[in-house]
Amino acid sequence: MKVGFSLSKCVLDIVQGTVDYDDVLVIVSGTKFNPGNQKELESIWSGYTQGRGFTPSPWRLIIAQERTTKDIVRSLHFDGKLHQPRNFGGSTPRFTHHWAEASLPTDVIENSPALRDAWRTFQVIAGLTQ
Repeated sequence: MKVGFSLSKCVLDIVQGTVDYDDVLVIVSGTKFNPGNQKELESIWSGYTQGRGFTPSPWRLIIAQERTTKDIVRSLHFDGKLHQPRNFGGSTPRFTHHWAEASLPTDVIENSPALRDAWRTFQVIAGLTQ
């Protein structure tokens, strides 16, 4: 499972097929918008394709896949895989990388009752989103 730290770069990887959507646990994004709101989603699309505030524009390589890109962003939101701390008064730090692997060795999970219970709960929740 992967944890992402950049909406633009992570969605780019998903659209280009370098990361499978089902391998994404969550993307923690510095954005502050409602993907269910077409006007706000359009603003994000425009910013990421036209390079406003970015050099070069992160989504310039996927301009032809606008519908797919927007569908992925909406799916991330509605599947509970997009977390935007700024929507709740928080902030996100800047990272030098945009993906991290989320994994726990089996022996660590089995030797800790709290981790074992949390892992089982996670597996149930992850199964509901597939």
